[in-house]
Amino acid sequence: MIMRSFKHKTVYCIAVSLATIAIVATACAPAAQPTVASTQPPEPTQEMTLEQAAQAEGGQVMVYTSMNIDDLEVILAKFKEKYPFVNTDYYRASGEDVIQKALTESQAGQHFADVFETNAFEVYRLMQEGLLAPFDAPERAAYPDNAKDPDGYWTVDRINTVVIAYNTELVDPADVPKTYDDLLDPKWKGLVGVEASDVELLTDMVGAWGEEKTYSFWEGIVAQDPGIVDGHTELAEFVAAGEYAVSPNLYGHRVESLKAKDATIDWVRTDPVFAYTQLLALAADGPHPATGKLFVNWLLSEDGQTAIRDLGRIPNRPGIETDPAGLTEGLNLYYTVPSLAEHYNDYAAKWNEYFSLGE
Repeated sequence: MIMRSFKHKTVYCIAVSLATIAIVATACAPAAQPTVASTQPPEPTQEMTLEQAAQAEGGQVMVYTSMNIDDLEVILAKFKEKYPFVNTDYYRASGEDVIQKALTESQAGQHFADVFETNAFEVYRLMQEGLLAPFDAPERAAYPDNAKDPDGYWTVDRINTVVIAYNTELVDPADVPKTYDDLLDPKWKGLVGVEASDVELLTDMVGAWGEEKTYSFWEGIVAQDPGIVDGHTELAEFVAAGEYAVSPNLYGHRVESLKAKDATIDWVRTDPVFAYTQLLALAADGPHPATGKLFVNWLLSEDGQTAIRDLGRIPNRPGIETDPAGLTEGLNLYYTVPSLAEHYNDYAAKWNEYFSLGE
């Protein structure tokens, strides 16, 4: 009995002691803090859709582009109409200025661009400098292989066709040139107008024809004593007004816009028709990569390409009819080859020999 009573007493004392410790610990513990919702957006996950990821990221996008500013603002407004939660911003300049700004910022350890949209040679240089990120946007599947980088670094979102054009009052139907070589006929001497800075056309011709044929053609044009005009729009107006009878390098959509106003101008469907390309690419290390991807995918979609078409430009997505119709239909288009940018300085020097570029 004595042993049992002692045991019970010991257990009782231990229980009381533990209870006392618990009470003291509870009294001394800090008060529970209220839960505060995080103000930072959650990190996008692979399982999210592009739209959900952009929303989680905060919905901001910065576009660096050489697109005409009036057209650009319409495009961004259409994008925001589709995705109201996104705030858009842009830097618009020439292709050369776009790349210089991006390079300068990168060298300073700064990255502001989410998306680049400019000409083929500049985008290629950005890729070479490591300023682009691969992104195989879902909408890229609709584009032909020659309109997109196989590794996902860029996609052609719009083009400018470069065509032979002529004044329909000055040139008889039987004399309309059918090929570039036809422009070398002596009857055109003093009647040819050339846009002053079209190094890209010479570069494209080298890609399609090789240097020998290309240089021979332009030397033949020089022998025609051509007029030199700064600007494709201005040159198209001069041809329509009869200042020149023919030109080897006018934009197809400019000719069509003048035709719609009953101007006396038309263009030739050569084989091939050279097409200057504007490339769309995702920036590497952009501050808003998810929203950048959303914008890239949208601009390549039917909605984005229709918005480009409605501005009088030439969208590159198959199945989107141009306005006016026929700007690309049935044509063998030769797209600018971005990698020819590696030889651009050589071709610019050659062009300068012919037309005193920059003087």
